[in-house]
Amino acid sequence: MGTRVSLTDGSGAWFDTESALLIKEATWWDGHNHISVPTGSQWNHEWLYYTKSGKWVLNDFSNSQGTSEGYVQINESAAVAWLIQNGHTESEELWKLPESVRLSVQTGIAAAEI
Repeated sequence: MGTRVSLTDGSGAWFDTESALLIKEATWWDGHNHISVPTGSQWNHEWLYYTKSGKWVLNDFSNSQGTSEGYVQINESAAVAWLIQNGHTESEELWKLPESVRLSVQTGIAAAEI
């Protein structure tokens, strides 16, 4: 067995990080620090996991001392929005996801065009 991580919602649910697909946030350089695209912070970050059972888990964490790390299950539409926001529209990770997810990402991109 890999690394079992419990969700922080008190449900008792868990997932194995070794068998899940990890998708890291996008960052941008502000001239001094790498800034997280989803949080807008140099300190707070988000990563997304796609579990072997087809569930989405959002991991939020901080570089600030004394803060706790969170793992919460999110629905597919929230995960697709996160993937688009973080520029995972053609990433290597996207191609490891089911075709239905890739189609949802492409549909989300098309719907955002003005």
